[in-house]
Amino acid sequence: MSAIALEVGLPRQDSVTHLLKLKEFRADVKNLMLCQLKRTVLELAIRYKTCDDLTALSAEIEAALNQQIEALIEAEAKRSKSPKEYLTDSVFSKRLCLYLDQLLNPP
Repeated sequence: MSAIALEVGLPRQDSVTHLLKLKEFRADVKNLMLCQLKRTVLELAIRYKTCDDLTALSAEIEAALNQQIEALIEAEAKRSKSPKEYLTDSVFSKRLCLYLDQLLNPP
């Protein structure tokens, strides 16, 4: 963030964070991840359960996925506040880059 601030002429790292609206961005990523993961898990689960069982499990699956995604997003938010920590790769940043690469360069 500090490097971005210098590059675009902003005074501080937090100016970049504010400009990028990282909190809203993370919320959007969380919602997208939750929708995609829930759909994938339900598609896999249908092989092993009946539709009635899946309906009952749907809320539990969503809660479990939400908990995991929330932990990932919170960890990334904490890391982004420390310039030194942000230089290391994280699961979130790696997966986000992979997703964006696939989105921008489809097979």
